[in-house]
Amino acid sequence: MKHWNGRFIGLLSFLLLFGLLMLPASALAAHESDDGSGGTTFQVNGPVHIASGQQANTVIVIKGTATVEGTVHNSLFVVGGDAVVDGMVDGDLTVINGRAVLGGGSRVHNLMLINSTSTRVAGATVTGSINSRSTYLTGWPIARFISLTFWASISALLLVFALAFVAIAGRQLSMTRRAINEHPGETVAAAAVIGIGVPVLIVASFVTIIGIPVGLALIAGIAVLSLFGYLVVADAIGVGFLRALGQSVRVDEARPYLPVALGVVVLRLISLVPVLGTLATITASLVGAGALSYLIWRGRHGPQTSNSPTNPGSPERPVPMT
Repeated sequence: MKHWNGRFIGLLSFLLLFGLLMLPASALAAHESDDGSGGTTFQVNGPVHIASGQQANTVIVIKGTATVEGTVHNSLFVVGGDAVVDGMVDGDLTVINGRAVLGGGSRVHNLMLINSTSTRVAGATVTGSINSRSTYLTGWPIARFISLTFWASISALLLVFALAFVAIAGRQLSMTRRAINEHPGETVAAAAVIGIGVPVLIVASFVTIIGIPVGLALIAGIAVLSLFGYLVVADAIGVGFLRALGQSVRVDEARPYLPVALGVVVLRLISLVPVLGTLATITASLVGAGALSYLIWRGRHGPQTSNSPTNPGSPERPVPMT
């Protein structure tokens, strides 16, 4: 484990920064504005709920459902999902390849429907204009185009980060990848603890106010381990592909740029497959994180060498006097 000393803290900081940018895997970002209007919420592959009494400035949802019972001051933008409004949208409500459902008592300023339908319950009010049209980009629905653009952007960002990480800690990455083959049982056991035990601890920590910082620290730690684990398994996949090509292919253990890049591309392509892609991403992250956790544990609790005598506890034999 001496290869990890010195650089490990810096590497964790690097991973943490990128991991926070990538969390959650489906991309969620929200912040409060200074004037109390609610800020911006952005969600991909998941729902957003603005509860009664809550406010948001702008809400963007891709492949998910946006439910607004409170107030959206500027724009509500939904692609490939439903916009369910029982509150107010003071600005524009735009739905692409989805459905707009306006409940009784809801109020929307402008309603724009692109390849979408709308349902308005009695009492729903649209104070501005209503526009509906069918638009396709080169034969593809807009929602699919936006989703693939987002996927390509995340893939490119992840690939650039992976190559940068290899430049900093390629040898450590290779060491962790080898641990998966050399210690599969320990790796799986550590992955199980991370995948099951740590989430339980996170949930339990949020029960009390005192435990919330601990829970946040655990979430940050999971982000770091998951991201590193993803790169480790990407390296393993890339090495497997290269070695399958023949014995003439040499893998640079210190700077495995090619196998890591190849593995990231393979994992990102698999992520396009519904359900299987999500399972592959989670499994890769957990297995790689398990291998890293095992190496850290072994480094701290493994056999220790000593320069002391063979039986340090035995009394010294007196030297006879002559």
